[in-house]
Amino acid sequence: MASAGGFMHFVSALFRSQAGVEATIALYKGGAPALTDVTGGHAHMAIATVPTANPHLTSGRLKALATGGTRRLQAMPDLPTAAEAGLPGYEASIWWGWATAAGTPAAIIDKLNAEVRAILKAPETAKRFAVNGAQIEPRTPAEIREMVGADLVKWEKVARDAGMKKQ
Repeated sequence: MASAGGFMHFVSALFRSQAGVEATIALYKGGAPALTDVTGGHAHMAIATVPTANPHLTSGRLKALATGGTRRLQAMPDLPTAAEAGLPGYEASIWWGWATAAGTPAAIIDKLNAEVRAILKAPETAKRFAVNGAQIEPRTPAEIREMVGADLVKWEKVARDAGMKKQ
């Protein structure tokens, strides 16, 4: 369940491919409408973010089967990863990063990175992230560049294998 070309479209295509299932990916204008259809019995399942799914999970209208990350969520320690649930190699996580203009001097980037890390280490920040099922994993600018490169290769293959077309 996803909007065309959005993250949920990609993770659904990855799931379908790695699980070896024939399934139609229904395209929605976001996770909330998709989950509404699942809770209403109009769709069989959805791959959704924790913030979007959490109200339905806590109310008991949805049951979480696995997390797409490589580690269990601190907010849901009993929820297995997809690999633990029987889909080894599946990994699909949303991550956030900060960016600045190309050509920004390294000293400024390092200062910004240090300041963001300090904010992320604050207990209040960790609490606010945890409420939404997010886990803080600070990275250096070099690590982010490496992650972006690896993600581009991974998701380009998913798009190609799924027959996604640029619009």
